[in-house]
Formats: sequence, C-alpha cells, structure tokens
Amino acid sequence: MTGYAHHGFAVHYDVTNQIHIEGTIHAVRYRNPHAEISVRVQDENGEETIWSCETQASSILARKGITKDRFPIGEPIAITGAKARRHPTRCEISSARLPDGETVTMRSEQGHAN
Repeated sequence: MTGYAHHGFAVHYDVTNQIHIEGTIHAVRYRNPHAEISVRVQDENGEETIWSCETQASSILARKGITKDRFPIGEPIAITGAKARRHPTRCEISSARLPDGETVTMRSEQGHAN
C-alpha cells in the first residue's frame, strides 16, 4: 500500500513575514496539490529574479472561477504572501492582483485558506 503525505503551511512559509512582489507572469503550473505561478521580478538595479509563488490546488481555484487562462504568460501580476522559510525567492500567495485588474484572496494574512 502506498501512502501520501501533505505538508502544513507553517512548516514552509512564515506568515509573520509578508512580502509584496510585482512583475510579469513567467510560467504557470496549474495542478494539484498546489498550483504555482512563477513571476519575473525586476529590482531597482534592473536585476531580474524569478519568484516561485505557490497557491491552492487547481481544483480549488477552479471552484472559485480562477482558471489557468487568468494567468497569461508575460502579463503583469502583483502578489502579496508569506515568504518561504528556506528559499529566498519563494512565497505562498495570500492575494494576487491579476492581469485583468481583479484582486483575488487565496489565504488570509494569518495563514487561513479562503
């Protein structure tokens, strides 16, 4: 028999360390157990970094009406979320301002799923 485990939010992300990034959508992995949006971010010196931002499962996003086509590659996105504990350019999305201007909340700033 095969067993599967699922990690807890607090193990990987620090809810007390909220970050805000703005950039363009680099890649989208619309899947379960977590979808992931890669964002190309440019700092004040012009240096580019790719952030990997995890969110809820694609099945949960779909129930909220958030489909993969809401994340077109190359379009702008702004993300607020909990910074990863061990990876300097990873986060878990609390809210995102999508390219069409809508802001969606996926997790409260206290770490509770919405």
